[in-house]
Amino acid sequence: MLKQSVSVVIPMINEDKSIEKVIDAVISSLDNSSLVQEKEVIVVGRDALSKQTEELRANYDNIQIFIANSHASYAEVANKGLFKASGNIIVLLTEDTLLPTDYFDVVIPQFEKNNMFAAGVVARYPETGESTHCYVPIMTPRHVNYKSEETTSSCYTLTFDRSNVALSREKLLQLGGFNLLFAPDCSGDIDLFLRGWLRCWKSSFLTSTHCDLLKPTVSPLLRGETTKSKIEKEYNDVLLRRLFLPRKQQALLFIHNLLLFVMSLVLPLDIFKPTRMAGFRFINNFKKILSSKRWRYSSFEIDLQMLKQRYF
Repeated sequence: MLKQSVSVVIPMINEDKSIEKVIDAVISSLDNSSLVQEKEVIVVGRDALSKQTEELRANYDNIQIFIANSHASYAEVANKGLFKASGNIIVLLTEDTLLPTDYFDVVIPQFEKNNMFAAGVVARYPETGESTHCYVPIMTPRHVNYKSEETTSSCYTLTFDRSNVALSREKLLQLGGFNLLFAPDCSGDIDLFLRGWLRCWKSSFLTSTHCDLLKPTVSPLLRGETTKSKIEKEYNDVLLRRLFLPRKQQALLFIHNLLLFVMSLVLPLDIFKPTRMAGFRFINNFKKILSSKRWRYSSFEIDLQMLKQRYF
């Protein structure tokens, strides 16, 4: 089995001591793997002068630290690290995920298969046993969809919980990383794997090992921003369908959202605020959204036939 060069990228969104436990687990897992030839650990922070960043520079001389804009979204922070990485395989890791010692011995062999784009393992909270879900692709007559379920055996997936995922650097660069239209923190991972899936690249969800999730402190992305989070999610859900659904379904979606938008203006209640604000944001970004047509597939039915032949 061929050894691989590996880069581990950790976007540091929160200020939390757990990042040091995560880095220690990563270094231990890299050192214990017989399949890792060259290795690098990259941490991307959002504040060059933060106490956390200074401590990491002092405590770890074997990791690289880069700084993104202090207001950067998760997608921007992650992309900065992904594009700095040089390994053939890039592991994208959240700052509250502890890798097991056999992680790389489990995921690296997956990339010897044809058209493999990504591989990840089950992530769970040790205290409760609760584990992450797998997004299983399903085929409908005219478009791609998925169902979410907790799997007990390894399977192909459409997208991962982003706690851990190993990616082919070559394929990731072809896709251009995360699409920043989906910033700050919703749907960008679904878009990334959808684009890969439509190229007939495979992504594998593995259950032969698992990583542990630490209970993080409340994220500054979400603290006091419940309404904002709802707005972003609604906007991104609409945008995803705008890019990938056939025209008939797009038209129905547009009419549905137009009615909701009008209702939110007629009835200015708090429950309609996310819909109203998502509509305003959609209009403000309309030029960017139009330019993103390059991700639409004109020969969609042909692509579905290719997927059936190569993926299943």
